[in-house]
Formats: sequence, C-alpha cells, structure tokens
Amino acid sequence: MIEVAKEYKNGTLKEVELHLVSVITYCENKKIEKKSEKQIKEDIIKIIEERGNAIDRKLFDSIDEGLHPRFNYIILPVWELDLLLEQFKSYWKIMEAKDILTKSCSILELVVNANKLKLIDEILMNKLMKTF
Repeated sequence: MIEVAKEYKNGTLKEVELHLVSVITYCENKKIEKKSEKQIKEDIIKIIEERGNAIDRKLFDSIDEGLHPRFNYIILPVWELDLLLEQFKSYWKIMEAKDILTKSCSILELVVNANKLKLIDEILMNKLMKTF
C-alpha cells in the first residue's frame, strides 16, 4: 500500500481512479424512539434521508456528472455533539497529564505518580460511566 501511495504521489501510478470518501458528522436535534435497536436504526435512516432530501441539488451542478459515482459519504448524526466534544477534550487533558506523569525518573517519583495515575484512571472511568 505504501508503494501505491508513493507511485500516486509521484504521478507514476498507472490506471488510477480515485473515489473520495467524506465523513460527515453533525449535531442532530430530531428525536428518535429508543424502543428497540431496530426502531433506532430505522429512525436514524429516516432522519439521514430527510436531511439528504433537503439538500439543494444545485449544489452538485458545478461537479461533472461523471464524477458523481466517485463521491462517497459516511454520514454520522450525533446527538449532543457539543457534550461529546467537551468530554473528548477532557479525556485528552487527562491523557496528557498521564503522559507527563509517566516520564518520571526516580523510583520515589514513579511510586507517587503510579498512585496519581490510578486516581486519574478512576476519575476518567467515573466521567465515562456518567455519560452512559
């Protein structure tokens, strides 16, 4: 795969056809029924279809029609995206603190920091468990 990437980058790859993949994540605010997994999936599909049908088709007019089949989309509606992003930032702050603590030199520092790391792990797990 690395060789293919190098050849593509150098312009020497023969018979190449690109298919672009866009991952679209957005904050969804429509409610879904949480009665069963089947119901949840059906509601999510319905919401994605409704959002897709609401897109102005003129948006695609500037793109050559022959290229349309090469565009692929992975659409991920996320409820409470702002909360998820805050949790993600909080998680990375904790991980950065753990990284700093693990770069200790002396045995005493390692013992002290091991206790701090255990406490950080407990805090992180508590935060994650409250999410679900």
